[in-house]
Amino acid sequence: MIKKTNTAKNIHSLCEAAVFVAFAAVLALLKFPPFRIDLWIFGGSIDFVMLPLFIMCWRLDMKWSFPACFVFGVVKFLITGDSIAAYGGMIAVLLDYILAYGV
Repeated sequence: MIKKTNTAKNIHSLCEAAVFVAFAAVLALLKFPPFRIDLWIFGGSIDFVMLPLFIMCWRLDMKWSFPACFVFGVVKFLITGDSIAAYGGMIAVLLDYILAYGV
């Protein structure tokens, strides 16, 4: 077996995190009932978006999983198409998307 250098490990981890974020973004686009269950009128749902992120956090260390989850929060905000003003300000976007997925 070939021993991986530190650079090769970093590239492998970066690519793996990117694949998991892309898979979670695809799952975020699926809105029908097997993939998403809406619980409340004003928001809140159970969906399978977190599954790839949980697997990524389990496989990679915190150095890669936290930034990747933050990136997914930004990607999901961009996918939804909400504007910051219509959503309730920058604080609401930070709390509901970026911080929620990052933590």
